[in-house]
Amino acid sequence: YKWCKVESTGKEKLSGWAPARYLIPLNPTPYVEGEPRPADAPVVASTGSGKEAGQASAPDQSQAIGSADSAPVAPPDLTARLGGAGPAAESTPKSPEEIGHAAMQDAYLLALAAPDVPLDSAPTPASGPEIPCARYVGQPMERCKVSVVHSADKANITVTWPDGGTRIISFRAGQPAGSDAPGDFRFTREGSLNMIRVGVSERFEITDQLALGN
Repeated sequence: YKWCKVESTGKEKLSGWAPARYLIPLNPTPYVEGEPRPADAPVVASTGSGKEAGQASAPDQSQAIGSADSAPVAPPDLTARLGGAGPAAESTPKSPEEIGHAAMQDAYLLALAAPDVPLDSAPTPASGPEIPCARYVGQPMERCKVSVVHSADKANITVTWPDGGTRIISFRAGQPAGSDAPGDFRFTREGSLNMIRVGVSERFEITDQLALGN
């Protein structure tokens, strides 16, 4: 909804932002006897006898009963909506300073009640499989992301180095068969783990489950 900037006119200069719907005058102008009564002004009892006062207030009572049967009506004043006014205060018109202060208080409470919205609500894609790897001589093993392409009894495993670049390890019939590097290719097996070396420095540990896809 639309927001409006409000400023107080009292000694203490206050300013802030409030929803426009709270700035619409909800307290109608009191009716002064002898002047044309606005359509939305309340009926004010005259200062005559008690009988006349009772007759003047009768339409208000019937109107109040009819309103009770209809949909509930919002409190006639912003301060009452915030829980700071009783029935006697609701019938008293508020000064501009009071209205501005109540509107700023309401805007502040609305801002505190607003839920936090994450800046980026896009789901994070699940990370792919990783294997232990090392690229340089004497380097401890680290984690490298891999992608696997199976074709019949063959599998090509593309290893992505953390500092950039890739290495493709090929499997044939469940056994390491070679790579896309010109250096020596050799491997040893411990159970279902294939420990592969390419050239002088590159090392990989690939399980049969990853290579065979089962």
